[in-house]
Amino acid sequence: MAIRQIDPFGAGIRVVVTDRFGGASRGPYARFNLGDHVGDSPAAVGANRLRFERSLGRPVQWARQVHGRRIVPIDAIGEPPEADGLMTTAPGVALGILTADCYPIVIATRTRLVVLHCGWRGASNGLIEDALERLGDEAFAVWIGPGISGGCYEVDAALWANLDAEDRACIRPGRTGRGFLDIAAMIDRRTRGARLVSRDGRCTFKDRALYSHRRTTAEHSGNAGEAAPVTGRFATIAWIDDRTSARLFDSER
Repeated sequence: MAIRQIDPFGAGIRVVVTDRFGGASRGPYARFNLGDHVGDSPAAVGANRLRFERSLGRPVQWARQVHGRRIVPIDAIGEPPEADGLMTTAPGVALGILTADCYPIVIATRTRLVVLHCGWRGASNGLIEDALERLGDEAFAVWIGPGISGGCYEVDAALWANLDAEDRACIRPGRTGRGFLDIAAMIDRRTRGARLVSRDGRCTFKDRALYSHRRTTAEHSGNAGEAAPVTGRFATIAWIDDRTSARLFDSER
């Protein structure tokens, strides 16, 4: 297991991203799958999560992600709520998002932290706008994690009907009736007001250190009789370490 510590907002906000190395999962989930909803052995996922939380030195608040727009305030670790966004003002409370092509997004202000699980559905349905509305007039900074790049995410024309004109501009033409959708560009247009935007930059489809549902699907396409492809999930975790997170916004005082 390797944990990449990002910390894009300075010392006050901790952000870490896992990979798929080490761990107890086998088969298509190998090896460090943290997703408990993808068909992997519960014992393996439990062992991976326990090892991960011990390495962090804290428990993680997970969510039951449904590609929706619900954002849940978290004051203390509890049962995973059905949500695609978690928000806290409590130092030390680690918020976790699981992905395998969608984008993890972390939004920080002087007083609060938000983590989002954002694919094209979440972006087009208002997840990011809802998160920013909860911030009121607070200045905010954004970190955009690893996700599938536009050149690797081919979609059919039926999906376009779900997008407004500006989001349809994020599609590059592909084969007849198909195109390549840039989810990161959809996110960018919604976070233009950020004081700082930083990016991980890795593409989940290209980087085999990360899980990618689309890559697994591509590798199994044309194999008649095989079960539907499955894959694991890697995690992005963020928490407020202390109140020094205000440094990012000091010039506004």
